[in-house]
Amino acid sequence: MRPPTLSALPALIATILAGCVIVVPGDRHAADGATLEGDGNVVAETRAVDGAPALELAGRRQVDLDVAVQVGAAPALSLEGDANVLAHLHTETRGGTLRIWSDRDVHATQPVRVRYTVPRLERLETAGSAGTHVSGLAGGTLHVVQRGSGRIELRGHVDRLEAVNSGSGRLVADALDAGSARVALNGSGRVSVGGVHGDALQAQLYGSGTLTARGEVRQADVTVYGSGDAELAGLHAASADLATTGSGDIAIAVTGRVTTHTNGAGSITIYGDPLERSVAGKGTAFVR
Repeated sequence: MRPPTLSALPALIATILAGCVIVVPGDRHAADGATLEGDGNVVAETRAVDGAPALELAGRRQVDLDVAVQVGAAPALSLEGDANVLAHLHTETRGGTLRIWSDRDVHATQPVRVRYTVPRLERLETAGSAGTHVSGLAGGTLHVVQRGSGRIELRGHVDRLEAVNSGSGRLVADALDAGSARVALNGSGRVSVGGVHGDALQAQLYGSGTLTARGEVRQADVTVYGSGDAELAGLHAASADLATTGSGDIAIAVTGRVTTHTNGAGSITIYGDPLERSVAGKGTAFVR
């Protein structure tokens, strides 16, 4: 099997970005004065929202956010933080997306707590060091993009997960069940998916990151470029197409048909006794 070309990642990212929640870092040095120091007067406030299914945390300025999204409830938005910081934190809904951003760089006395409840969530993107927790997911497709060193946690179930993780951040979906998943991992970050049960797992790893997943799928397509690892021994696939180019490793359980391609120091370990085998390269091992 010939491994996919590097051109596949931009297409995947473009597909996922077509529907995403967004936290986009901006220019910390844009000129609107010095960093705003939190005044220590912690207050809570609510703001009007209409239940937009996409959330954009637009980090044009540095501000430490602790974000929790509860899916399946009536629309609501609450903020808690230093009073003078909240005065510079803007919220608006446009084109089905709730946008939250600060017009000043901020050094708050505590992270600003953002609590958003929404009937359904379809899109999520974060950047920088934001911490985002999503619970109550219940079907449909969820698009997730994470950039930087942040952490996203997902709970519930979705029909399909589309995820891009770039940088050193973590996407933790151990408490998420997905009917299928497509993952692109670029950098030194980690992605873990607790359960993929149904159609397929598609994954491309670039850099030194690690992907873990469990479950049972009809088809697995996994390619590793560089030194990253796809630790999928807990995933059982009826059919699999696997490739590693570099020093990265793949481990997975396969029952039916498997094709492998190794080029470099990386290895592919197949657990089980697949009925059909096509092997290219010297780095494939079968373990019964």
